[in-house]
Amino acid sequence: MEFSNFISEFNHLPREVQKQITDYMEFLLGKYSPKPKKIKKEFKFDWEGGLKTLKHKYSSVELQHLTNELR
Repeated sequence: MEFSNFISEFNHLPREVQKQITDYMEFLLGKYSPKPKKIKKEFKFDWEGGLKTLKHKYSSVELQHLTNELR
């Protein structure tokens, strides 16, 4: 079927059917169109040294116990 014939036939269909065809075309476009590549974010170490002020007051094991109490 040529494109002009398709448009002519489409225009003669009831609005409900036109909506179904349009919805199905959008579904197919979403299914078969190229997907954007996911951008991998690098892990940030901006939290590093955040507990530096506590290192003389607590050991690492004591800090683990304190965090478990907060859960």
